Amino acid sequence: MKHIITTIILLTAILSGASSVYAKVRNVNVKQPGQISAVVKKSSLKKGDILKIKGTLNNDDLIFLRELCGRDTANKETVPLIESIDLSEVTFAPQSGSKAFMMDKYRLTSRNAIPDFFLYGTPIKSIVFPQAMDSIKTGAFAMTALTEVYIPDGVYVADNAFSGDSLLTRLRLPAMKSAIVPSRNNMKSLRSISYGDIDYIAGGAFAGLPALEEVEFHGSIGHTDGYAFSNNPNLKRITFNGPVLSTGGKQYAENCPELNELNINGLMVGWGLTDYPGCPKLNLPTLNGVVFDSSDSIFAPPTPAGSIFTRPEMEPQLEKLVDIYSRLRGSKGFMKNIARNAEQPIIELAQLAKRDDLTTMVRQIAEKYRNPDDGKSKLQILKESKPYKSAPEDSSFVKFTYKLPSDSLLTLSREHFNLDSIAGSGDDISRIKNLLYWVHDTVRHDGSSGWPNCDFNLRDLVDICKKDNRGLNCRFMAMMLTEALLAEGIPARYLTCQSKIYDEDNDCHVICVAWSRSLDKWVWVDPTFAAFVTDENGLMLHPGEVRYRLQNDMPLVLNPDANWNHQSIQTKEEYLDQYMAKNLYLIESNTMQQSQPEGRTANKKGIHVCLRPVDFEYGSNRNTTTDSELFWQRPGI
Repeated sequence: MKHIITTIILLTAILSGASSVYAKVRNVNVKQPGQISAVVKKSSLKKGDILKIKGTLNNDDLIFLRELCGRDTANKETVPLIESIDLSEVTFAPQSGSKAFMMDKYRLTSRNAIPDFFLYGTPIKSIVFPQAMDSIKTGAFAMTALTEVYIPDGVYVADNAFSGDSLLTRLRLPAMKSAIVPSRNNMKSLRSISYGDIDYIAGGAFAGLPALEEVEFHGSIGHTDGYAFSNNPNLKRITFNGPVLSTGGKQYAENCPELNELNINGLMVGWGLTDYPGCPKLNLPTLNGVVFDSSDSIFAPPTPAGSIFTRPEMEPQLEKLVDIYSRLRGSKGFMKNIARNAEQPIIELAQLAKRDDLTTMVRQIAEKYRNPDDGKSKLQILKESKPYKSAPEDSSFVKFTYKLPSDSLLTLSREHFNLDSIAGSGDDISRIKNLLYWVHDTVRHDGSSGWPNCDFNLRDLVDICKKDNRGLNCRFMAMMLTEALLAEGIPARYLTCQSKIYDEDNDCHVICVAWSRSLDKWVWVDPTFAAFVTDENGLMLHPGEVRYRLQNDMPLVLNPDANWNHQSIQTKEEYLDQYMAKNLYLIESNTMQQSQPEGRTANKKGIHVCLRPVDFEYGSNRNTTTDSELFWQRPGI
């Protein structure tokens, strides 16, 4: 297979990579590493020549090749003498103590790996990969003039190996853990891309690609986020040929006016991607495969159970699904939870296929990775949490700061929205509630929405929601409320509330706390649900107090008008006993509260500090404390 692909690439190089139809293939035989400069005479090369190299190359050879291709080892421009290289018969010689290439930072580390930043920044137009290649490292072909790339199966590819290749039109990729994201790699000329097996496809992966026409997934997919495709004026076709374990979010494509084909040829465990605004030519998907479970029985009707395995190609796809499940169930991060949620559907499919071996395998894997908390309610897990106490470790880094209302960005927001009028002239509690309701009513919540393409300040976030008729997730709504409160002189923080299995559960919730001078404490305000929490006497509580009361079965009262987008009322049982009981295991706060606390900003950014229970391991290289008094310190302390 690699030989066939290599031949195709070489033919492509000869036909499209050379500047002249009389391009000459110059054969170079490097008998000893480091001798290429003695073999190749620069004066004999003509632009458009294809350099076909045979032998083993070392760092010195790579430095020379970079110079031939248009960049020296310091990444300064040279006169490009060749545009196409054939490395099909090349291996590499790692050298621990030799001179490195590319600003003397990178060197060969493997016999069969294309090294980091190998041809970075050169105007190389075509390349034939080594037949024995097993990986392509960071930035190896970034910022080049490559137009078509076909990578053989079994090769590891760094996610930024082709970053900035703005002339790339076609890209074929092998199996990967996370899909290369064209929208983040400036592949603005990309017309066609295909993937092998993929564990994860991120939301926004295919956004704002003016030339993109087709995307094809040949292999299996662990999980694909919603909001993957948007603002692609020429996109016509999306095809799934392999099995899909999980999808997330409802909206998959937006503002793709030419999209008229969504082909489902594989075995879909669950299909929830049903919204396609701004895609007038897309009616229903072409369903040549199987949908086991669907969120929309009209758009993607589930296949009758009795006919799923009447097609012989579906059983091998089920086997692939079990392989994905097996790999992801023992992994780290939220993909582990994706696999956990797919456990029962896969067992049901295996039973329909009468594959007792697969059923047994899935159950054995599930038991091997069974969480001790499985089967417990979220409230029970919270009740069993260890308490907080004064942390024995150094907590001097836990210092929270709050921008004053005189800050220039806060002043702009206050005047732009006339926040003085919105907050009103009542006591601090009424002003806090007025701002809470205003944010809740100004922007709708959309937990599946992608991150907005703007500065994360109150004005820009409101503007982009109006302009694009979109909503925001809880994080941005909490940032907005925090900024509004700060602009009105009320100290506030946005808090990320996470579950005990934070590394698996990607459904956290972000709320705010505002400092009440009259109560001399923080109070809980959640703009997503226009929610606040009080005790039995009507006094507002902060998250630490709510957590303690949940653990000890003490009274809690949710305001009766708490709601989601004015469409559904929230109850104390749903919001506190279930949803927030899960998400109050870990509470994290930014140390610098200001406009534009995250994202592209000129502001100095704070660090995030997490309040965790005693003896709970919260990852590595994280700032944590077990001291609740320190975490809930009064503003100014």
